[in-house]
Amino acid sequence: MSRTRSPIRKDRHAVSPVIGTLLLVAMTVMLGATLYVALSGLLAPAPALHAMGVSIGRSSDGTNWTLTIVSTPTGLRPETVRLSVVSLTGELIFTKTFAELRYDLHGAVYASRGGPAIASGDRILMDTLRYPTYFDVLIADETSTLFRGFLV
Repeated sequence: MSRTRSPIRKDRHAVSPVIGTLLLVAMTVMLGATLYVALSGLLAPAPALHAMGVSIGRSSDGTNWTLTIVSTPTGLRPETVRLSVVSLTGELIFTKTFAELRYDLHGAVYASRGGPAIASGDRILMDTLRYPTYFDVLIADETSTLFRGFLV
């Protein structure tokens, strides 16, 4: 009959104390480095939010969508911020800067409260007949999308 060997050694020889100490130090350093890399991303300051807050509603007579700017990054100008409208089928209806919008041509107009920069309280009026419910509205500057929402 064959005898199976026990995986446990019966002699008292183990890893030398110097090698054991080196292994423990190496494992501690690796664990510390791993935790540093994992937590350093969490402790970094958050980037500044570059977004525009917009409230979408209807005018009191129901003929226009009213996009009211609630919050905006400083320094945005009507000549550089673009409004894009996309239909339910994904077709781009138009892309114009706020300054280029004309109600007779585009069915949309930018109404500023005054001043050269876009500010809270400024509005965009859009014809509800040309732009029915659930059309997609995007507002963007040269670098990023500031707002995206649906006409509802």
